[in-house]
Amino acid sequence: MDVRGNAQPINKIEADAIAVAVFKGEKPDDGLLKTLDKAVDRAITSIIKSEEFLAKEGETAYFHLTDSGLQARRLLLIGCGERKDFGPRQIAQMGGTAARFLRSKAARTIAIVPRADGDVERVAQTVSGVAVL
Repeated sequence: MDVRGNAQPINKIEADAIAVAVFKGEKPDDGLLKTLDKAVDRAITSIIKSEEFLAKEGETAYFHLTDSGLQARRLLLIGCGERKDFGPRQIAQMGGTAARFLRSKAARTIAIVPRADGDVERVAQTVSGVAVL
């Protein structure tokens, strides 16, 4: 499995699958989640509204994409709990959850979108489990 850091718009990312952090209380009516919701024909709105996905830490929702406007053919949402508590530990957990889940789905390349603040390189290292010296 190939994991890379990338700062491209989500619709330009070339990967078998994209894993995206989602925080408790978020609604898919703005920004990245709105774009992704459109790509899955409002299925994100549906699972949030039905409370099947509450974005608790480690919770997942998996979608196959066709004619979505994204280059990836699979989307994994990963619950990361409260945005205010999202730090290096949660970023690393999110990366591990994405890698384990998508490996089981035979994804060879994945893009992980932690939606974290801070230095992009440091966040990419944390996601992939690379020690920062």
